[in-house]
Amino acid sequence: MAYNSQYPDNSSNENTYKTARYNSMQAIIFRIDLLTQQYHQLLCAGKMIAANWVLDRVWGELSADAKESDLIKFKEFMAKISEAKKTNNKSKLYLILLEKEHFIRVLQNKQGKGTSYEEGVEDYME
Repeated sequence: MAYNSQYPDNSSNENTYKTARYNSMQAIIFRIDLLTQQYHQLLCAGKMIAANWVLDRVWGELSADAKESDLIKFKEFMAKISEAKKTNNKSKLYLILLEKEHFIRVLQNKQGKGTSYEEGVEDYME
């Protein structure tokens, strides 16, 4: 499946759009997987601020296809995390990170870059 850019190319027809020759979906999924591994290691080590930065990078991989409502929700997490950091409440920060992780995983699945998939006819044929 090719990606259609939202930006017109440099041809004389302004309504012509470039199509990528390489679908980067596999590369995106690979990067998300590596980031998720880093996130788990950091969270398990109690390095919540660093874990948050890694979750932000996962968001970076997903944000181009996110909806406006997703951006609003992500900004809410930023505010919650900022408040928890100010009060130095590590328990609260941990719980917020778990919520943020869940939000990102659901978004990843909605975008088809996660673990969910659509069942096809071939799934029922044996």
